Amino acid sequence: MGIAERRQREREQRAQDIVDAAEEVIFSKGYEGATMDEIADAAELSKGTLYLYYKTKEELYFAIAMRGNAILRKMALETVHEEMNGLEKIIGMTQGYFRFYEEQRPYFDALHFMDTTTITREEMEERHQSFERSEGALQLLRDLIAQGVEDGSIRSDVDPVRQALLVWGQALGVIQILISKECMIADVFEVTRESLMESFYVTLRYSLTC
Repeated sequence: MGIAERRQREREQRAQDIVDAAEEVIFSKGYEGATMDEIADAAELSKGTLYLYYKTKEELYFAIAMRGNAILRKMALETVHEEMNGLEKIIGMTQGYFRFYEEQRPYFDALHFMDTTTITREEMEERHQSFERSEGALQLLRDLIAQGVEDGSIRSDVDPVRQALLVWGQALGVIQILISKECMIADVFEVTRESLMESFYVTLRYSLTC
């Protein structure tokens, strides 16, 4: 291994170590409560060295979100099996998404933060390119819808890209209800988490097949 290659690997490893430290601090204190000073201390680096790798806390949170994106894709793929048709794979994938929300909440929060913060067009394009390169869950959903159209389990007039965005938005909407109004819908409307998700799957199947 040459000197340049070794230095590049060391730099990449240090960047990952910094993200590890950022996770430790942000996951324990919350994004708003964490500071770059605390992250530098956790990484055992000077603040100046930290800024050579990540200039803002938001950049670090985006790196954490990218890790979450990879975890989400892995959990989604665990619910998908070769013998399933496209529709069944989409149902399985959304189940994986709900499990990601329940079991990996800090990563879910990081992804949601990246989706909802106000950024410039240039920053948005850069983030979209990063997620595209990482083959995220949305791209997987698009491909599964295309498979379902091809194998006949999904209507032939469904556009995979638009429908992937709609399914993603619907699933996220259910999670948003659970985050902010789960107690209210249970007490006032007597709607449980399980019955809400069951209704989601009924609606999802109907929108793709009828």
